[in-house]
Amino acid sequence: MSTPVSTLSTTNGQLNLVEVWKVAHTTKSEALHCACPLCIHLEDVPHGEDARAARGIVQKTVDGATRDVYRPPKGAQIYLASCSAGGDGIVVCTECYKASKEEDRAEWWRECVGKMHGSGADADADARFDFVRVPAMERVNDTHHEEGAKLAELAEFGKDSSVLAQGVDGSDDARRKEEIKRRHAATLVAKKAAASKAVDKANAETLLARYRNGCTIDPEGKEEDESVDVGDEDGDEALKVHAECDGDVQTMRAQFPKYAEKWFGRAPTDEETAAQASLVEKLASEADAAKAKFEAVQGELKELEKQLVEDLEEEAFGDDAPPKKGRGKRKQKDVDEMTLEEAVEHEERRRRNAETRRKSVTRRREMLEEHPKLLARAEKCDAVQVQLEETKGKLETCKRTATGLKDKSKEMESQLAALTAQLAATNKKLEKKEASYDRLKDGTVSFFEDPEGKPPGWNAEDLFNAFQAHVRRHKSTAKGGANGGADADADGAKA
Repeated sequence: MSTPVSTLSTTNGQLNLVEVWKVAHTTKSEALHCACPLCIHLEDVPHGEDARAARGIVQKTVDGATRDVYRPPKGAQIYLASCSAGGDGIVVCTECYKASKEEDRAEWWRECVGKMHGSGADADADARFDFVRVPAMERVNDTHHEEGAKLAELAEFGKDSSVLAQGVDGSDDARRKEEIKRRHAATLVAKKAAASKAVDKANAETLLARYRNGCTIDPEGKEEDESVDVGDEDGDEALKVHAECDGDVQTMRAQFPKYAEKWFGRAPTDEETAAQASLVEKLASEADAAKAKFEAVQGELKELEKQLVEDLEEEAFGDDAPPKKGRGKRKQKDVDEMTLEEAVEHEERRRRNAETRRKSVTRRREMLEEHPKLLARAEKCDAVQVQLEETKGKLETCKRTATGLKDKSKEMESQLAALTAQLAATNKKLEKKEASYDRLKDGTVSFFEDPEGKPPGWNAEDLFNAFQAHVRRHKSTAKGGANGGADADADGAKA
């Protein structure tokens, strides 16, 4: 159904956009209805507009003829019936689909098939039709019902008001669009200002909490004051106490003041804490004011957009339609599309990223500045490493030499022990011989000196001297004989 623009309702010579939207909505919504010629919902059509609307019965005009059709309600299931004999499929409501499967409705379904495809169609309907549920049509149907609800609300609102009777001339439309652009820009500025103030307030509150805890460095972060000289304080013991007291700043400052200053920074003064508290109050007031301003500007913009109903103009006259959603990567929201809470998170993230980039650039610059020194140290370390390897080689040689000397020393000690044992045995034998000789000597002297049993005229001294001379002669004779025998053996060997 199409309606000429000249027949539409006007207010003060201008188009009523509610009527325009109603025509467009009716044209679209009537196109989606149950196409079964004998739809179950049309068997007993009630009288009265309200009763017909409650049943879902609407009138559709095709080629000048008007007839009743059934529109499925919101949330209903919609099926597409396809005939095996060919032709286009038809839209069928849930009740007609279920009825086509019932045995007591077989005659009714054969009549439906005859009306759709002629009297020559096969009587076996199940063999000729395939039913497919179409969720896409269900979503379109739900959208039509939602638009109808909005239309009814706007129509009720516009009964006693001329707000919705808007001009469509080019200059007025351009003026309204420019006003909306200006309001959007003002809302974006207010949103960014409110987000920035909220982040400033949060950062100030964090710093105040840190001051009140006795810190000037974030105790949860990795930052440390490298300029602090910890002196002779034990780092391992400081870490142990830090774990035991759960990072209590006052306990750490009492027991390890240097490490506490390195990890937590210097202790803030009372003046600094008071000044930070005042700053927090000031920023909180500014943040509340910025938020209130943003909400006011945003409220004005929403009210203006609601009154102008720009979407109705686009729907009625086919202006630029919103771009179709693609399947690519979802575009990140701009600040003007964010809520205030999202804008605050965005501002915090932007500042964190900026701080991270700043630290990264600073660290990279420091590394570049330190590179020549590190290179010189690396070269020096290489030379020291070479010397160390040489020293290790010499040390290994010394170790092997020491091991050899130690083994040789053990062997000499073993030989010395054997010689000592042999010498002891020889000394023992010598002592026995000396003792025997002393006994023989003493006995001989005693024999010559004792006159008992001796002949008369016994001179002990002369006889003893004669005895010693005899012994010497005997000894010399024995020695000579031994030497002569040895010489004879040598001569025989030579021969």
